[in-house]
Amino acid sequence: MTNNQQQSHGLVGRGIKKLQVTSDVFCSSVPANVNKGPKEEPVAQVDSQFLKSMINTMVNPISYKDKNGVYLGINESFSRRLFGLPEEKVIGHTLPEVCTIFVETFPERSMVSGKCFTDICKEWDKLDKHILKSGGNKTHEQEVTFADGTSGIFLVNRSTFRDENGEVMGLVTVLQDITELRMSEKALEENEERYRIVTEQTGQLVYDNDLDNNKLSLAGAVEEVFGYGIGEVKKFDLDDWVRHIHPDDRKYVLEKFMQARRTGGRDRVEYRLKRKDGAYIDVEDTGTYLLNHDGVSHRVLGVVKDITEQKLVRNQLEKNEEKYRIVMEQTEQIVYDYDFRSNRGYLQGAVEKVTGYLPQNFYETPKNVWIGYIHPEDLKHTTEELERAWKRGGKYRIEFRFRKKDGTYFCAEDNGVCLLDETGKPYKLLGVIKDITERKLAQERLEISEEKYRSFTQNFKGIAFQLDENLIPEFTHGAVEELTGYSEEDFMSTRVWWMDIVHPEDLPAVLKQVMWIKNSPRAHDTEFEYRIIHKSGKSVWVNELYQKIPGKDGKPDKYQGAVYDITEKKEAEEALAEMKEARIKEIHHRIKNNLQVISSLLSLQAENFEDEKVREAFRESQNRIISMALIHEELYQEKGAETLNFAAYIQKLSENLFQTYRLDHPGVDLKTDLQEDVFLNVDTAIPLGIIINELVSNSLKHAFPGQRKGEIRMRLNKTVKNEIMFDRAKDKGFKNKAFESQGIYVAVSDNGIGISESVDVENPDTLGLQLVSTLVNQLDGDLELKKDNGTEFIIRINKGEDF
Repeated sequence: MTNNQQQSHGLVGRGIKKLQVTSDVFCSSVPANVNKGPKEEPVAQVDSQFLKSMINTMVNPISYKDKNGVYLGINESFSRRLFGLPEEKVIGHTLPEVCTIFVETFPERSMVSGKCFTDICKEWDKLDKHILKSGGNKTHEQEVTFADGTSGIFLVNRSTFRDENGEVMGLVTVLQDITELRMSEKALEENEERYRIVTEQTGQLVYDNDLDNNKLSLAGAVEEVFGYGIGEVKKFDLDDWVRHIHPDDRKYVLEKFMQARRTGGRDRVEYRLKRKDGAYIDVEDTGTYLLNHDGVSHRVLGVVKDITEQKLVRNQLEKNEEKYRIVMEQTEQIVYDYDFRSNRGYLQGAVEKVTGYLPQNFYETPKNVWIGYIHPEDLKHTTEELERAWKRGGKYRIEFRFRKKDGTYFCAEDNGVCLLDETGKPYKLLGVIKDITERKLAQERLEISEEKYRSFTQNFKGIAFQLDENLIPEFTHGAVEELTGYSEEDFMSTRVWWMDIVHPEDLPAVLKQVMWIKNSPRAHDTEFEYRIIHKSGKSVWVNELYQKIPGKDGKPDKYQGAVYDITEKKEAEEALAEMKEARIKEIHHRIKNNLQVISSLLSLQAENFEDEKVREAFRESQNRIISMALIHEELYQEKGAETLNFAAYIQKLSENLFQTYRLDHPGVDLKTDLQEDVFLNVDTAIPLGIIINELVSNSLKHAFPGQRKGEIRMRLNKTVKNEIMFDRAKDKGFKNKAFESQGIYVAVSDNGIGISESVDVENPDTLGLQLVSTLVNQLDGDLELKKDNGTEFIIRINKGEDF
């Protein structure tokens, strides 16, 4: 029970006692012989008048009746308030009779507050009769409905009085209106309930500590904070509470308590409090110390709330602030806070490292002092930017030079925010200042470098470019319009694509190179030449350097390169090539003529000898020279003059040999199977031509004796990669090894009488076969001899793509 409730019940108790006293006084004033003989009537009248005067002065409704229930006396409050009737219509009547008079007088009031007035009177009369019968007195609380329809809560005291023989003579009824008291109690209870709910919902424990009597009352969120039920803490005193304070905090808390007790007023202290389960929580104890008339604290009213989570958050915040401070110092950033209202500012972070000053040098620094550190040349634009920020609020960014303690300046970047109050006036500046001196120097170096680059590209007679991952130009610089006839903007806006101006004949090769670079997983570069079509329609030869720059850290690839005009170079090369070709053709022509002269001389010289062997030797030499002369003749007639069509050469060489030996072998035919696209250079064609000359001549001379008929077959074709398989000499280490490049295959065979079994191509004993073997080795080829159904020589030469 709270103090207010105790006070309320005390008032009610005092009211009951007062009613009992009033009733006792009234009963003692009623004459015991009120119904005795006439001799005593004057005294009774005097006593009755006294009694009537006395009870009329009382505000509480009072009545007394005899043992038969007849009203003998009432006061004005009883008759008028309860019945609305004058006392003469009440006295001398029983309650049921008075009820009848009331209903007859006020028929419209037969129902009072929804109840029948007659029923109300019957209930009241029933209670009166019960107490008259049993005697004694009874006090109870009852709601009473008045004649005017209103009602109230009354303490009703019914007391009987007796004669000298102890017989019940009558009943005195006294009513005390406690309506306002009950309403106050109800309001008080409602307020206390609200207070209890609020304190419980806010998680606060409320205490009332009576210092004089060492009594401690707890309310509110007792169980939530303390862990104990409200019933468990009823007997708690201050000593019990102190025992629950953490031992390490107890001395400090008691010192604070004693100090506050001496001075009075409000005090706040934080400490650790042990809950019922033994766990400690952090609490905040805020109390108000009340002083008595002697100026001594006699009572403490306060609240205790659990701040464990708040303390954890605060500790975490302190850790974060420490981390923030370390980060600011390590990143060399300065944090500032300027208050317009106090005209004071603070700097934190890497203040000393960046400026040379200690942070405390800037504590409570006015605005004009701050601005005094800015370089004079930067002062105007800095103050203008700040003033604009002060007017509009929000974020701002300013660069300026700030004077350090040693007198030098560093380049500062100030990123801040200006906060405005509800009237639109600035009240706070918050921001970060960082040293960007190195960045500014790097930027200056970059600008110088870019200027050099611009100068280079302006004087560069080509085009420098960079493409993104989709091959869309990011920049093109240089002699773009001079080289292509189009502007840089044409290419940058993609109105013109570079591939659109590549010569159609060169476009496939260019696209192949570009896509090969793009699809490469690594950095690659290449260089190639091709033609572009100038806007005017003319062809321009260009050389392009093209490279892929792989992106790093997830960034896309880039493609860079340069294109420059090589038209003059190509024209010069073509002119030189034409001159070279003409010169080479002339050389071949002269060599062919010289060889023919030598052949003619050998023919004339052979006529001087009668020995057939000598003449045959001259003829063989003549044929060898003719085979070489034919090659130079073919080269002279070929347009390229670098290689000759070897199939056409073999055909002509064979026909020349057959013409030479036709008279001796009219029945021998020539069969050829020659691949047309075999082109050989001079270094390969001459020795191979001599080899074929020797083999065909050998067949014509020895395979068909005595006018024997037959045929000589010749086959020529190229071989593809991994197709040439042959045995090499063991000392060369090529036995049974497939060649990795292209070669040529030449076979000369006849169906004559066959070559002698003793002939060994590795160690020949005739000049012709020795020459063949030597030349095959010179060509890094292989020679194979087959002796089935005649004779067949097979030559395989592996020379790569260029012969």
